[in-house]
Amino acid sequence: MANRKKILYIANTTPFANPIARENLDLMMMLASFEVDVSILFIDNGVLQLLNTDNEEIQARAFSPVLKSFEHYEINKLYALDSALAQFGIDAKQLIIETKIISESQVSELIHQFDYVFKG
Repeated sequence: MANRKKILYIANTTPFANPIARENLDLMMMLASFEVDVSILFIDNGVLQLLNTDNEEIQARAFSPVLKSFEHYEINKLYALDSALAQFGIDAKQLIIETKIISESQVSELIHQFDYVFKG
């Protein structure tokens, strides 16, 4: 069996403005179902995807069920940028799934571990 390709998706979009954030998470699950090793780094507004929100109130598609289903797709390497969490006053205990918090200085090292990196 060939080595699995490793993809890092850098999530930087708010879950509220448009469907792109949700569509990209759906794409990651699809890739993982084809035995691609998927990891996700949440930065900037993307960290807001990690919060439990009242989707009816903001008329957005629910992210919580999608994020919680990651384990079924073996998407278990999730990272969040500490400065982005701080920018929004988010504590790690508020995140709806287990996420490793990393600093700006660790991002470059993380990125170099992957065959493909894309941002959306």
